[in-house]
Amino acid sequence: MSTANLDKSAIMEDAKYLTCNQIAAKHGIPPSTMHGYLRRNGIAALAIKRDYSKYDGLDELCQTMTKRELADHYGVVFSTIESALARKGLEAKRAPNYIDRSTYNDIAEMCKVMTVRQLTEHYGRSEDAVRKALAKRGLSAVYVRNPLHMRKEKQRKAVQKNYTDNWGKRPQVSGRVETYADQAANFLRKECAVYRCKEDGKPDWTASHWRFGRRVMTEEELINTAKRKGWNGDQWGSMAA
Repeated sequence: MSTANLDKSAIMEDAKYLTCNQIAAKHGIPPSTMHGYLRRNGIAALAIKRDYSKYDGLDELCQTMTKRELADHYGVVFSTIESALARKGLEAKRAPNYIDRSTYNDIAEMCKVMTVRQLTEHYGRSEDAVRKALAKRGLSAVYVRNPLHMRKEKQRKAVQKNYTDNWGKRPQVSGRVETYADQAANFLRKECAVYRCKEDGKPDWTASHWRFGRRVMTEEELINTAKRKGWNGDQWGSMAA
């Protein structure tokens, strides 16, 4: 709903005696819309005053109820009960899951000799609670490597070292299926263009001959030429040996 038709002078007069919600109800406007209108125009509505007279029996109930139970008992929100307790200087019963911060007074020393799991057993708290306490203090517990993970990592490093050491020795074979002639052609391409062709030298990727520079060769001749120039067609076998 728009606030364009509102009379600012009338709203200012209402703000002296009414709260924001009461002004909104009077003019038929949502409270959030009225709150924005008052803020934009610098108008301060009457503040809501909490009535603490209904909390006369709070000093007795707070000994047997938690803050959440007191809020349900009086039908108010949690923050209202906290304000009422603070005004009267009272403290409600602690909830069963209340974490006493003094519990972790010696955690700086214990984390030097205990893992997170051992700390959870020592303090009787969850793993998340212990990790939060450590992070808040900038601490870290003792870390014990899992033997199974250590063995797997050792195997992985051994495989990686073997792969790295033999990188320069491995035959440079592409991902597609290659014949001996294809591998020999790859080796010779560092000198000049090598491709399949017909007997007359015309390019044809399905032909049985090869063009090496200006020469036309059969597969056998191409392989023998590559071997004379240093190509080893059984490089995998020599590495395995």
